Amino acid sequence: MSLVCLNRSRSIRGDGGGTGSPSCVTAAQLHPACALAPTEPSATIRNHLTVALPALRSFARRYESLREVTRDNVLHVLPSDATRRKDVLFGLRSIFRVLKGRKMAFTNPTTGIRTSRLVGRTPLPLQVSDLRATLDPENPARSALAALLIFHGVRPRDLRNMRLVDIRDGRLHIDGRVVLLAPAVTARLAAWLDHRSNRWPRTANPHLFINVYTAIRTTEVSYVWVNDTLGIPAHRFREDRILDEIHASGGDIRRASDMFGLTIPPLLRYLATLNHPDLNGR
Repeated sequence: MSLVCLNRSRSIRGDGGGTGSPSCVTAAQLHPACALAPTEPSATIRNHLTVALPALRSFARRYESLREVTRDNVLHVLPSDATRRKDVLFGLRSIFRVLKGRKMAFTNPTTGIRTSRLVGRTPLPLQVSDLRATLDPENPARSALAALLIFHGVRPRDLRNMRLVDIRDGRLHIDGRVVLLAPAVTARLAAWLDHRSNRWPRTANPHLFINVYTAIRTTEVSYVWVNDTLGIPAHRFREDRILDEIHASGGDIRRASDMFGLTIPPLLRYLATLNHPDLNGR
């Protein structure tokens, strides 16, 4: 099973060049046979390479070999968003660990680079214009994804894992909870299901959300697809919904805990925003 949705003969350049050269990294060379880490499941390995792929392609445009990549190069391609920065750094770190172990790189340029601390990061609301844009029914996939996030604050991983049978009788059955769907959500889900059945009438994929790659398989869509379809990281929508609930309820974290399936400690950072000078008018 390949690590990423790339043909194994293609290099990280994305143009098929450099095959057979030790200075180029192909999906075949990063196959589980040479394991990023012997104990890591294939899904974890695939996710590492997926999030790191834009950075690898950036390196390939500048260098003939990943041996030339320096610590400064890695710092330059890391996103400013703390969550994405952590994901990309972990992906690159795993890949360079393999290359060094196979003597395809002399050093690991990610060594010593730290990620930003996520604990204590103040959750901030999204712009209303951004929320409205993602709910535009012109794009059925985006509007259905956005509706589930904006109205019900579902977890991004639940969007990927959600199956057709999880939605019935106007309710979402997920993670041991039953959520009564808002009318705006059911309307957008119906539009997506119509689009899904018309475009892929013979797909055997049981997941609610599919795309051109997963329609011929039974796997879930990737985080990258979800975020790219939305145009904004999915976790930002969930944070916005939780933040809105905390402010609307006057800080009732017990209610928020029941609604979003969270324990009390993760909600404390939302509670701390009640007196935030930039959020008083929320």
